Amino acid sequence: MEEFVLLSLLAAVLAVDERAGWQSLLSRPVFVALPIGAVYGQLVPAMMAGVGLELVWLSILPMRGTRAADTVSGAVVGVATTCLLLRHVGDHRVDFMVATGVLTGLVVGQGTGYVMRWLNSKREGVLGRFELPADGDASATVTSLVLYNIFSIGYVALSQGLVVLVVAPVAFLIGERATAVASESFALGAKWWIELLPALGAAAIIQHNWHKNLNRFLVFCACLCWVVLWVKYNDEFPVGTSSCCF
Repeated sequence: MEEFVLLSLLAAVLAVDERAGWQSLLSRPVFVALPIGAVYGQLVPAMMAGVGLELVWLSILPMRGTRAADTVSGAVVGVATTCLLLRHVGDHRVDFMVATGVLTGLVVGQGTGYVMRWLNSKREGVLGRFELPADGDASATVTSLVLYNIFSIGYVALSQGLVVLVVAPVAFLIGERATAVASESFALGAKWWIELLPALGAAAIIQHNWHKNLNRFLVFCACLCWVVLWVKYNDEFPVGTSSCCF
């Protein structure tokens, strides 16, 4: 249980950063994966899950009535599900565990998005009732503003932490049961899905943000990648050998 409590505390801090704080982007999945993976000793699988979630959510534009997912809950629960399954279940199919965590994060992010929007509407209702003191006392005004800010920040942290504390154990138990009964063909399909998902997400992001004048940067980056790969693998695969580094 202490693992889920730790996740809820992390989610509370990240929610403050995203909604009521300095907005340092630490709540994005690719950054959330770093502390969770480091704590649970599953840094590479955690980063794989975080990058997958990041590319999916970056490729979705909140427009035409589309509601953004709760990326904090989705990222924390999704990445943690991957790490906890690898740590406690003993299933060493890393790609399958990553795919399970990414799918869990997407579902949780979408579902808790509705819950968090309802909870935030209650907070906004309380904040909307703020009134300046009738006597115009400056110290009373400052005190009221400080109390309202403390309430707002505390409400954001507490609501996000409680949501993750409730959802994370359920997500882990469902993931544990699903991976236990999944067939090898299903696991293979999940492996293919998690390998294709980042490419599809990156392609969607490029399509949304691409401009013709960026062609030169694409060519430059491609040439730079070839040079770096050639320098890295030149000693391992000398010219004239039949081995290939790709």
